[in-house]
Amino acid sequence: MSRLTLSHNSLNLLPTHVRTTGTFRHRLIRPGASGNSVSIEAALTTEHTDRHLNISVRIEGTTNSLSIPKTGVRDLVRKAQAFIEACANGTLDTAQVAA
Repeated sequence: MSRLTLSHNSLNLLPTHVRTTGTFRHRLIRPGASGNSVSIEAALTTEHTDRHLNISVRIEGTTNSLSIPKTGVRDLVRKAQAFIEACANGTLDTAQVAA
């Protein structure tokens, strides 16, 4: 079964969102057969401390949070993307977001 993944637009905006503090809407898409794709919305809230990026993801009434040590923007984007997609797919227990 295919997984929900961030849309191209969301992937393009994510680097800006992890650099700022705020709440942002992202779309996740699961392509389906015959054009029957599934699309859901996620609210990403970001907050910065001196050493961490704190993110909170709300999808369909469920909220999950993660604190990511600040490194480079690419690393923050990669970890935020993995966390958002794990939340959407119900795979938080197996997500590899801390590595």
